Amino acid sequence: MPGQYQIAGKTGTTDHNRTAALIAMTRQLAVAGIVADPDNTDTHGYSHAQVNAAVQHTLADYLRGSTPLDFSGETTRLAFG
Repeated sequence: MPGQYQIAGKTGTTDHNRTAALIAMTRQLAVAGIVADPDNTDTHGYSHAQVNAAVQHTLADYLRGSTPLDFSGETTRLAFG
């Protein structure tokens, strides 16, 4: 789609939501975020809402005003699906 960014990403959590993570990328930039408290193993209740917004805003701020680059076709390094 011309004028729009192609974005890939992956979320992740640990058992009982002790952490929440998101990695999002375009051809220009990859951003990773994690919410966790390694000093408190009893922590529960982290959510993707806490980390997703930070990653989304970081990616959007960086890409604002730049030219979108599409991911190229499938290679041995990149898969679509």
